[in-house]
Order: sequence, then structure tokens, then C-alpha cells
Amino acid sequence: MRKMQDALLTAPTLAHDDDDGDLILKTDANKHGLGAVLSRVKGKTERPIIFISRRTSKAEINYHSNALECLALAWALDKLKPYVYGRNFTIFTDNSALKWLFSKKDIDGKYARWILALQEFQIQIKHIKGHLNVVADALSRFPVGESKETNLSEAMCCAMVGSFHPPEDIALLQHDDRATRLIRMQSQENGATASDTFVLRKDVLYRKNRQKGRKLLLVVPSFLRRQVLSACHDDPSSGHMEGKLMSIPVPSSPFHTLGMDHMGPFRQTPKGNVHALVIMDYLSKWIIVTPCPDIKTRGVVEILNQAVIPQHGFMRRIITDQGTAFTSESFDMEMEKSSIHHVLATCQRPQTNGQVERANKTFVSALKSYVNLAHDDWDLHIPMATLAINSARQSTTKRSPFELVYGRIPILSHENSFPWPDKPPERVKQFFRRVARWREEANKLIQDSQDRSKQLADPHRRNAREYVEGELVLVRRNIRRNGRTKQLLPKFIGPFEIVKRVCPTTNLVEDPPTKRKRMVWRRFNAHVAQMRPFYHPRETEWLPEDSSSDSDTEEEIYPLESDTGTIAESPNSSASGNDEPPGIITEPMDESAMLPAGTLTLAGRRTRPPFWRQQDLN
Repeated sequence: MRKMQDALLTAPTLAHDDDDGDLILKTDANKHGLGAVLSRVKGKTERPIIFISRRTSKAEINYHSNALECLALAWALDKLKPYVYGRNFTIFTDNSALKWLFSKKDIDGKYARWILALQEFQIQIKHIKGHLNVVADALSRFPVGESKETNLSEAMCCAMVGSFHPPEDIALLQHDDRATRLIRMQSQENGATASDTFVLRKDVLYRKNRQKGRKLLLVVPSFLRRQVLSACHDDPSSGHMEGKLMSIPVPSSPFHTLGMDHMGPFRQTPKGNVHALVIMDYLSKWIIVTPCPDIKTRGVVEILNQAVIPQHGFMRRIITDQGTAFTSESFDMEMEKSSIHHVLATCQRPQTNGQVERANKTFVSALKSYVNLAHDDWDLHIPMATLAINSARQSTTKRSPFELVYGRIPILSHENSFPWPDKPPERVKQFFRRVARWREEANKLIQDSQDRSKQLADPHRRNAREYVEGELVLVRRNIRRNGRTKQLLPKFIGPFEIVKRVCPTTNLVEDPPTKRKRMVWRRFNAHVAQMRPFYHPRETEWLPEDSSSDSDTEEEIYPLESDTGTIAESPNSSASGNDEPPGIITEPMDESAMLPAGTLTLAGRRTRPPFWRQQDLN
């Protein structure tokens, strides 16, 4: 009776699937469900590894009992394939239908599919009595319900808290692992030779590390390695981040120069968030991502005053694009009040604020791995995704943003589950010297990276044209209009008048006075790569080369005086009695008109007439 009470009150302890011992699989089935248990046998001790069960479908309820037993085995092997594939194991069943299935000669349909599925396993089927198969029988009589979609947020919280064994159990787990046990034995036998590689601290085995990072690396038992790899790579706070982040110019201290950009729109979350504001430090590559319901100036100012300035202080410079949140009068007043230099990036020129644009791509890559299928919980995963990027080693600076800001390596959730030896205390002066050295190295590495990029790019470029104030230019834009063909739309808009030169490659342009309406006009920065000089259309006279007049002498061509179509008088006009010379165009041609031979284009180049025009002239 006491044993029965203990069995009902105490859950069985699952065993780890290692190479020691034999595997046995017990299955059972009935009209209500399927059940199976995989166990490990060492000597005379049998310990379960995993229990599985499920309900039968509406079609499976009509199966014969023999078919249900075969279905239970095929389903169990499919579910437990990672455990049993490639290994010899024994199947115990209280029904002889499985032996009947293999002895059957003419098979088709589902029986043929089940036999083909069983051929890839190295199995041995044995029959046992019903009272020896009570576990699988109980699982089949009380199967679990339908599978439900797991809340990913709750699952990750459970995975980050208490997912590993306590630190005091690591030594016991190392003793239980065969590979670790062999290393311990070799360390004790070889003595000093083994101590050069491995060391014992508080009965925990460590490996000495001669590279950067921790001096002692924990020797993880073999059955925990998959869990450790999953925690280090699949956890939202971990991961290998890719991408090179460039910075121009390079600040000397963290949070001196920041870049900002809005990301989205995403699907609206229950909290009403649609966008996210990304803020990035140009030296340490530290990013701050905050969800927001809109892209208005008020929200940007609140994030700066609540999430950035109180934690990191006032910055000297902020680089943004020309979104409405950053070009409003209230944002300019806020920048002037805090004495922050605000730099606007060139329109449709993401290279100006390329670091933030690259950070957006990296952040989205980290975020999309953890959102649910509805994509409406992305704002809940922002903190862990941000931690993953800030704790990842950058290819340019050779250190993580966390190290350059705080002067230490971040401690992730899974690291608290392992015992680490205490580090010797560090003096304050040594700490500040070390952090200052890291930042100087990061500054130099970024500058070296910029120099290498410049050496590779400059041979394929030429010096930019220098424009003067007051000159008219055209600006390249991606124009899209409903009902129009994109390929047939003009690539340049304008003309615009150059107001001033912002930097050697950027100019401030605006609409000329003749195009301004009611004191409102366009005014923005344009990069020299987007600009082309504007030439006024010049209307010229034209006379076909092969046409002739009544006289033997060739008629002279006289230029037009204005856009009205009037012409200068010819010396021979009064003598001939004609009001205008033959062959001269007296009316201005619009932009869509066909240009005959001899006409100058907007760029000042002479063009040929179309072939049908040449035929008319001939």
C-alpha cells in the first residue's frame, strides 16, 4: 500500500538518453488514443526517457484493433526518431498484430506505408503480457488533448528562468557523464601534463583558455551541450549578428554622435504600437529601440528625454533623415534648447545615415525569428533583441557595444546557471584606463575601415562637380504616379536653385522664385550624385539642308529674339515680298513636339530627325 501511495504521489524521474544501456519501446492503442513510452535499461533497472500519447482521429476510430496497434508503432517511431534512429532497440507490445503485419504477403494501402516506414529502423519486436504493459496502456486510455499553440513570450520567459540545472549540480552531472569522467581520470593519472589543459575548482572541471575572454571555460556534459547551444544561439538575448557598420565622422567618446530613424510600419500590437524608433551611437554601435504608436515629433522628444538623455547624457550631434518628425519646427526648437547640432540626411540618400539603416536591417533579422504567427507581439521582443545586438561582437570595433559602454562583458541569462570562479578585484584607475584604451582602439579601427573603403571606392569615381549659388539644377527622384508607367516617367525634377553649399558633396536647393506659390516652396538638401545642371530650352531656326528656294543662293538662318515666336527681319525679306523667310519656325515648340534636324536639345546637343520625318523631307 505504501508503494502504491508513493507511486501516485511521486512523479517518475526521467533518464537522459546516453550511450549506456539498451533502449526499449512499449506501445499500445485503443479506440480512444495511442500511447508509447521509451525507456533505458541498465542492468535490471528500467528508467523512462519520454512519454507520448495522443487522441485518435475520427477516421482512426473506425480502424480494426490490429490496424490501431500498427498505427501506434508507426506514430511512435516517427515521434521518437531523434532518439532511436540508427540504434538497435526492442519493441514490446501486448498484441501480436505487429508480427502478423510482417508475415502478411499481400499488403497495400496504409499497411504498405507502415512497413516501408519501419524498414529504416533496426528493431526487434517481442510480445509481452498485458499486465506488463500498463504504462503504455494507461497513456492510450487517457491521451492528451489537441495540441495548442504555445505563447512564445511565456515560453521564452520559462526558458530563460530555471531552464538549466542549478550550479551545485554541475559537478554531479560531470561525474555522471562518461566523456567528462574520462577527462577527470586522465587528469588524475597524468598530473602536471593534464593540468596545463584542465583544472578542478570546487570539484567542477574547467578548461584553460589561452585566448581572449574568460580564463576558465566550463566543461559541459555531453547531454547538456545541445541545450547550451540552443540557449546561446536561439535565445532572444543571444546570437551571432552579422553586418559591417561604417561611421563618418568618428566620434571620440560614446553617445557623442547619435543616428535616429523610424522603422515600420509593423502590424499594430495590443498596446497600439505600429512603429519603432531606432537610436544608434556612432562609436560603440550601441542601439536603443523603443516602440511607438506614431512617427510624430512629440513621441520622439519624449523618448529622448526619458530613455536616452537620463541614462547617457546629452549628445553633441544627432543625424536623422528628413522625416516629418525631424523637420518640424518643434523638433528644431528642442534641439536648439539643448544645444544639440542636428544634421539632416539627404533625401533618398540612405548612405548619409547608413549606420542606422544597417542597424534597422540587423534588428529586423533578429526580431523576425521570435514574433508569433500573427506578428502582433513584436514590441514584446524588442528588449531581448536589443540585448542580443548590443552584446554581439562587432566586426569593425572587434568588441561588443556593451564592452565599449560599460567596460565589461554582459552576463546573459543562461550564464547564471553555471558556476564561475570569482574574478580578482580591479582598481578604479585600471578600469578607467582599460575602458579608455578600448575606446581609442575602436576609434582607430573605425578610421582604418573607412580608409580601406575609400581606397577601394575612389579609383572608380571622379571628382564631384562644384556648383555655385544661384545656379539652376535638376534633382534625381524616384517618381511614381498612379495610372502611369514608371519607366516612362521623368527621372529628374526641377529646376531648383542652389541656395548654399552645405558640404563638398551636398547643396541646399529650393524652388526658384518663379515657381513659388503663396510663400510655400520646396527646400531640401541634395547630393551632387543626384544633381544635374539645368539648361534653358533654346529655340533656333531650322532650314532643311536639301531644300531650296526659288533663288539659287542658300537662304540665311536668323535666330529668334524671344519665346513669343517673333523673328528678326532679314535683309532680303522686303525684297522678296514675303513676311517671313521660308523654312523658319515662327512658333515656339512645346516639350512634346517632334524635334527636326538641326534643333538643339535641352542639353545643347544637336539631334537627328526621326526616320519618318526624313522621308517627308526627301
